[in-house]
Amino acid sequence: EGKPEYYSIQKTGEYKQSDVASTIRKCGWAIGGDLIVGSDAARHMTYKEKLKLQGIPPDFTENCNLTLTQKHSANGMTIPAVKWVMERMFDYDKTLDV
Repeated sequence: EGKPEYYSIQKTGEYKQSDVASTIRKCGWAIGGDLIVGSDAARHMTYKEKLKLQGIPPDFTENCNLTLTQKHSANGMTIPAVKWVMERMFDYDKTLDV
């Protein structure tokens, strides 16, 4: 089984192939817009998959209704990317003469 391919829906309603899901790139404009093409079928990415790609724990939306889960999966920040940036900011801050 190879790496899945991601197709993000465009404003024109057509899909464009990408190496990375729009959830990671923070540019998906439509909820449920990504398609995942694997070895056996094409399907839409689930909200739990979007949250997982962003580094959010699977039980984060356990007590949320579907609307809140959709909002969290569409409006979240990618936690590993934020952590990476913050670590570099703190490292840089240590080099400053204050």
